[in-house]
Order: sequence, then structure tokens, then C-alpha cells
Amino acid sequence: MKSIILLVMLFVAVSSFGQDTLNTKLPVSNRQHKKQDDFTRENIIGKWKDQNSTISFYSKGTYSTLFDTGTKDSGYWEIKKSKLILTIRPSYFEQTYQLLYFSKNKMRYQAIDSRRAEDFVFLPEDHTIWIATKIANFDK
Repeated sequence: MKSIILLVMLFVAVSSFGQDTLNTKLPVSNRQHKKQDDFTRENIIGKWKDQNSTISFYSKGTYSTLFDTGTKDSGYWEIKKSKLILTIRPSYFEQTYQLLYFSKNKMRYQAIDSRRAEDFVFLPEDHTIWIATKIANFDK
């Protein structure tokens, strides 16, 4: 009975990859990570609004952020194993977020570590789970 339940759970998990969402709470293989990361890379391009900023992700791997306070930053983005890594220019400060959920129009993410030019890694004090909604698409 346990094996039947496990197979049903596995089938539901695997069949969800064909849908329009990503759920990183499921254990996945390297091949599944690649599939999820490809889906995220393709669909993250556009303008997103979260609790305190508007973030634009561009197809060339760059991004810009306008915070509600009026401050701005920009840099490069990449997706690796369900993690969103933002490298802020010109300091090359790197902020890594775990993608907790991703779909074509919504994402949930949380900071997991930061580093400055490979010198050191520190854990963020802010444990906010950010919820962003896509407000515009850009050409890919």
C-alpha cells in the first residue's frame, strides 16, 4: 500500500513538470533541475512586482530593480538549481534566492545567502518570503 501511495505521489510530482509551475519542495534529479531551470529562464523575462520593488528581467541576463523608496540597482541574473542569483553592479555583490514557487505569472522566493566578490558568504538576517506577480512581458 505504501508503495502505491508513493507511486501516486511521484506521478503527481512528475506530471506537474509539464504544467506551468515549479515547486522546489520536491526532491529532483539533475535532469529535472535542468528542466525546471530552463522553464524558469524562459518565463522570468518580464517585469515583476513584489512587496517593495519592481524588478525587470531581460533576455540577455541583465536585470534592473526600482525599489518603492526610489532607490535603484541593476546587474546580472542567472538561474541555477532552482536558485535565482542576482549580481549587483558595479560592486559585484551577489545575492542568492531560493525559488520556493515559480509559474508564468507568479513567483515566491527567499534570500538564502550573499557574497561580495567571492570573499565571504553570510546568511541574510531578512527571512522575508517575497511574492512577485508578473505585470508585463518582454520580447524574448
